[in-house]
Amino acid sequence: MHLSVLVLLSALCLLSATVATVEGEVQTFVFGPFLGGKSNCALCGGPGQYRCLNPNQTLPLSFIDHSDLAYFAVSKVDVELRGSFGCTQGVPNVIEVNLNGVVVNVLQTVPDQNACACNTCGGNLLFTTAPPSGLTLPNYNSNGINNLEVLGYSGSFCLNTVEVTVTYAKIVPDGSAVMYNEYNVASDNTVGPNAICGRNPFTTYSGIGVNDPLPAGSVVQTIAVQLFGKFFSVPSFETECQQQINGSLVVNDRALTPENQVYSRVVEANVFGGCSSNCDGLWTFTNSQVYANGFPGYGYGITNTYSWKIAGPSVVSRVAVWLYYTPPANVMPAVVHQLEAFSD
Repeated sequence: MHLSVLVLLSALCLLSATVATVEGEVQTFVFGPFLGGKSNCALCGGPGQYRCLNPNQTLPLSFIDHSDLAYFAVSKVDVELRGSFGCTQGVPNVIEVNLNGVVVNVLQTVPDQNACACNTCGGNLLFTTAPPSGLTLPNYNSNGINNLEVLGYSGSFCLNTVEVTVTYAKIVPDGSAVMYNEYNVASDNTVGPNAICGRNPFTTYSGIGVNDPLPAGSVVQTIAVQLFGKFFSVPSFETECQQQINGSLVVNDRALTPENQVYSRVVEANVFGGCSSNCDGLWTFTNSQVYANGFPGYGYGITNTYSWKIAGPSVVSRVAVWLYYTPPANVMPAVVHQLEAFSD
């Protein structure tokens, strides 16, 4: 069943919703066309139907999902921005999208030759997150408000619409929970012209130590780690930027993946990835194995070290850690997380 919801955003940021067609296990929320642009200028829509963001400005959007998540959970989220990018001549945009505090992705745009000239359209920019290991997205609110944020770190851009597509899967009710936390690798969070995915990092770092955030008595079933950074370089023996690289990640002394994992350059429309990029997006390392008696080597109540090794020079500016765990017997799970594919 596919449920589309059109969310109209006025100049006063008042929201209204209209239910459209129904046909699958996917629901779509569309914000816009936005208002507030110049009445004699059109960018991807009618005259004045756009809203522009300057560096470090945020566009907050909210929607209510009326799905019955007693039986379903979120297995994927796609956020598509339609608009004109690179409004500041020669300055690419680095844009972050997050949903309820979970980063969907951070991407750098291809510089737009039109520089947001009236009566042009840069096109679409797609941000996607799929919870690791086929598990569910944390912090998603059923029959409650879900908060989406679009944040620009560099350059200006203008949006006509934002479309959010939520994909669901059946829950296997195993009583487990998920905790998501994001950590800055750098101690300096100031955003500057050379920032990596919206952060100024120290390039010498190849790991972080994180205190165990779980309630006492919890048991970690599996772990996933996402790195945000600049991963590609031109090897000394080559003249062109690499198309893919290998990397690995270790939790304490335990490899999260059985061998080097391959990461390919992004080739989607309007996304700029490669050796001249300041942000290649996120790289997910996940362990497909679930450990009923606990992830081997995870330290409860102490600091756990997450270390990565990437072939060639690279810069990681922040890290997201997903902990899927069984809470103590007297604590209700935050999210029931194991999913089952639809069979009908």
